[in-house]
Amino acid sequence: MNTFNTFLTLLVAVNGARMNLNSRQGKPRVLADGATTAKASFYTEWATGIGSCGYPAGQDKLIVAMPMDIMADKGNCGKCIEVTHGGKSVVVKVTDSCPVCKEHGRIDLSDVAFEKLADKGAGVIDITWKWTDCGSLGGAGGDTKAGDTKTDEKAK
Repeated sequence: MNTFNTFLTLLVAVNGARMNLNSRQGKPRVLADGATTAKASFYTEWATGIGSCGYPAGQDKLIVAMPMDIMADKGNCGKCIEVTHGGKSVVVKVTDSCPVCKEHGRIDLSDVAFEKLADKGAGVIDITWKWTDCGSLGGAGGDTKAGDTKTDEKAK
């Protein structure tokens, strides 16, 4: 095999491995309904510290830390997203940044919000999320009843 063919073979192998790694890391996709696919984990520091948005610790229990690229200018502080997993949904308020949530691939829910979707023993779950009205959570306003877990009848 000549040097050029060896180079092309190596290039194809490296790019194939990179594409496989990206798919395993849960690269987000935007679905037809505007929801974004992602992974969700949970954290407990929200109860004792002040997040990047400056909200007092423990004020809200149904909260989320969003990836740094979404929080770059903090313009999304106080807005809400609806997170869905396994036919259940919960509305949470954006109160913090998540430095380890690379791009849109992951969000970090409060442990209270995570348990509305799955057992904490799951650790990390596949979800979809989309911007929504905050309703009773305050913040961006609207009429969504925030914090309620809804069950999708089609998922049953």
